[in-house]
Amino acid sequence: MRLVHPLAWRAVVAAADVLIGDHGSATIYAAAVGVPVLQAGDAPESVKADSAGALLAEMAPKLSSSRPIGDQLRKTMSIFDPYAYLAIEERVSSRPRHAAQLLRSLMYRLLTLVEPSDQALTMPVNMSV
Repeated sequence: MRLVHPLAWRAVVAAADVLIGDHGSATIYAAAVGVPVLQAGDAPESVKADSAGALLAEMAPKLSSSRPIGDQLRKTMSIFDPYAYLAIEERVSSRPRHAAQLLRSLMYRLLTLVEPSDQALTMPVNMSV
């Protein structure tokens, strides 16, 4: 288990077996890319009812202070359904797994440049933040 710098959330999402988080964006993004999530607390009333955060708060198991954390992590991984969070993925992106290509095409078009024909690549996330 590791506490990380707030700017390193992308690396954590990419590397996590299970993510323990609140109702915030890193937890939502983790669920959207298929990482099992344990919710640390309930979403506050200020979270919009039909948002990804509210949906995740309904779906994800809650972290309990009265049970050993190792047991909870193992159970979360063992019962996780990789398709469980598709509704969250749909709320986060209308075009999942296409961001690199779409953003590159848009930038080349805005700059009135010819886009290369090769595939748009994404760079690994810096783990040393």
